[in-house]
Amino acid sequence: ARAAAAETADTALAEAEMAREALAALTDAPPLAGGSETLERERDGALDERDAAVEAKERAEKKLERSVAAVKQGAREALDALRSEAVAERDRAVAAAVAER
Repeated sequence: ARAAAAETADTALAEAEMAREALAALTDAPPLAGGSETLERERDGALDERDAAVEAKERAEKKLERSVAAVKQGAREALDALRSEAVAERDRAVAAAVAER
């Protein structure tokens, strides 16, 4: 479960980085040239790319949140199992000590 959560977190981080790079590319773009129709098409394309980058970032953040929650849940389950094992071991040790007396 931890490996799957770590892989999902890595994927989410990679998608978030791609979104950041896409946004950075939009802000670093050179001035557009051509007629107003060309400018409008290019502007619309840039806005679409920006929207796609924002959506990708949001998806990546949600994946990361789910991954973190899965890791936390796995840790809780592992801790509960360790506690149960410790209690059982203690009970066996007490029973063994009482039997020896």
